[in-house]
Amino acid sequence: MSSVNKRNKLGQIVDTIFDDVRNNAVGSAVISCVRLARLTSDYHSLAFFVFLQESTHEEAHRTIQNEIGHLAKDFIKYVTETAHDRSLSIFKILDSEADENFTRGNLLYVRANHIDNEIQSIDMTIDSLTVPNGIGEFDTAMFYKENAGPRFIFIRKRGILLRIRSNILTACHNYASQIERSLQADTTAIEMLGSTVQRVTTFLLEHAPTASPMYLAAFSYLEANTSEGNAASVLQIRRLLKETADAISPPNSMNGLSEDKYLNRLAYFVEKKLSGPVKTFSLEAKTIEELLRHTNSNASKGVHSNMSIAEAKRVLFLATFLLDFIVEVHETDCTTGRTFTNTS
Repeated sequence: MSSVNKRNKLGQIVDTIFDDVRNNAVGSAVISCVRLARLTSDYHSLAFFVFLQESTHEEAHRTIQNEIGHLAKDFIKYVTETAHDRSLSIFKILDSEADENFTRGNLLYVRANHIDNEIQSIDMTIDSLTVPNGIGEFDTAMFYKENAGPRFIFIRKRGILLRIRSNILTACHNYASQIERSLQADTTAIEMLGSTVQRVTTFLLEHAPTASPMYLAAFSYLEANTSEGNAASVLQIRRLLKETADAISPPNSMNGLSEDKYLNRLAYFVEKKLSGPVKTFSLEAKTIEELLRHTNSNASKGVHSNMSIAEAKRVLFLATFLLDFIVEVHETDCTTGRTFTNTS
């Protein structure tokens, strides 16, 4: 599933949960939260909502094992115990609910999608224990004497179930809201990164046209999400840095900036741009050079060893940041009336 499709799917599930909460559809809301946690690999929330979903703790443990059984045993144990304790807090009898029939701290455990049926069944029982119309005073008194106690117990139980349902719906709403905020943050980050990538691409097309295809290829190789693709991506970054240096700061034997010292040439380009009368940047050329060497070093590792998708992304994002900084240096240089020329 692509990242765009995944975000759309998550958004649809979040909307479904909000609708379920509005309609008091507690069973459906919990099932959707399980799906949401599964898609986001949120194992703690997954285990918690499974405990709310399953009818017994044994069944919940089996479901959790099926979901996260591939993880370390100690982690599974920790996640399961934490989720179990969290779920118990929902089903515990509160001080305000306790009496001779419902002991404080005891559990009234009920599966989420059974709560509404339980409440409906209790409502019918309460109705059956209500004094019927049209009977005499003696019969009314006898009926009340026999049924008032049980009827009160069912009324108390119904109130506890309504509170439990409300707590579960609140947990579902809070979790959906959490994911919604995360999706909004992701969208903002994607938009910011997209505009940065576009700015870097435009700069490369204009000033280092041979480097532009390498930059776009680095993104394409990551889509495969394989060790080979990750290595190919970072290799493109290594070549990209050299091509960019060749274009904006060509080799110059006079100052010792030979062809193989492309990192020095990029740092020299930035240093020359920052040495003018306008100093608006917090990064020094030395810092840029260190970051360039760090990026190049990581890119070189990808040629000779397996590289994870996370490592490859870091190299690509760091290269994007450095190139965007070079673009910013160039743009500020242009707005101050200074000419963008090779610094050799």
